[in-house]
Amino acid sequence: MTSSKVKNERGTAPSAPRSGGAEQARSVSEHSDEFIRRRSELRAVIDAIPDLISVKDREGVYRLCNESFSEYFGITPRLVVGKTDAELFEEEEAYRRSEHDHAVLDREETLRNESWEKSADGQRGLFDTFEAPFYSFEGQLLGLIEVSRDITERHRMEEELRQAHDQRNAQYEQLKELEVLKDSLTHMLVHDMRTPLTGIITSLQLLQMDVGALGEDSEEDMTRALRSATLLAQMINGVLDVNKMEAGEMKLNIRPNDLVKASRAALDSLGAVTTDRDVAVEAEGEVWTDCDETLLKRVVTNLVANALRFTPADGSVRFGVGRSEDGSARVEVRDTGEGIPAEYHERIFEKFGQVAGTEDQVNRSTGLGLTFCKLAVEAHGGRIGVASQVDEGSTFWFELPAQGTGP
Repeated sequence: MTSSKVKNERGTAPSAPRSGGAEQARSVSEHSDEFIRRRSELRAVIDAIPDLISVKDREGVYRLCNESFSEYFGITPRLVVGKTDAELFEEEEAYRRSEHDHAVLDREETLRNESWEKSADGQRGLFDTFEAPFYSFEGQLLGLIEVSRDITERHRMEEELRQAHDQRNAQYEQLKELEVLKDSLTHMLVHDMRTPLTGIITSLQLLQMDVGALGEDSEEDMTRALRSATLLAQMINGVLDVNKMEAGEMKLNIRPNDLVKASRAALDSLGAVTTDRDVAVEAEGEVWTDCDETLLKRVVTNLVANALRFTPADGSVRFGVGRSEDGSARVEVRDTGEGIPAEYHERIFEKFGQVAGTEDQVNRSTGLGLTFCKLAVEAHGGRIGVASQVDEGSTFWFELPAQGTGP
């Protein structure tokens, strides 16, 4: 049997039907659908961003803007795309935007600035704007993208904080002026009090010398009066000395001194204050340092008197002199008093700073003794502090540089 081939009208055998064209068309359609879907997703993301976003080409023509941009300026995206700033904004605003665009495109660098923008309803908002160039995959400059964030509320808060800060500074300066005025007035009054008080003390001392002219009761009254006048004189001198030290007017007579010897002399000067009280000195050998002996004795006197003032009659005060780990000369005054709360450890060294305690204790001093001690110690390049807990007593200490080597 002879086989034969069927031929078409042109005399050639028909070819087998091709399916490749249809598959290619289907693939293109699928890719197109995927592209549209992803583009829609990207658009949805851009429109969801609250910042004002726009894209321009190299000629300054808008190619894209998000919903936030169009809503703020009251222009639909359809009317924005294809337009320039000159067609969308007033002349001055259009010129400002154009200048920024040229700066970004000509130098091909990012630009950030803050500017006030007028919205469609006439409100003005402050925006932090970031502009940057963007490129094709081949590296060709295509245009720029602009992102503007509304910082009006932040600016308002910063302005309120600035005004509050300025107001506090003004109040602080006013308080400083009042403090200076108060100190000047206090210094004048205290200084003027010292002269008549000196006369009173001198008169009392003369009367005390004439023992025969006084009865027993009168002599006791005179002794108490002399003691009170002397205490008042010490308070006055304390106020004046604190003012001098704060003003840097206190001249120091720095010489090598044995801290142990000077401290014992200071304790002896307290006299009757330490009578019938458990006060002991703990020191071995000599501890030399460069200091003003007179000021140092006053510091020791103040610390010991302060410890006795706040220690019960059956309590004890220990006075120690030695060396700290770094070789500094160290003095400690330990008492078994009521102790000091932690929140007062720094305050008590401030002028008129006192611990809130019983009324009879609080009113026994001016609140300047520890301030004087702090200023005196720091004038020597030293430091002072306190370690204390409530109901466990207190330890006041100070350290001075160990520069002295003895006579």
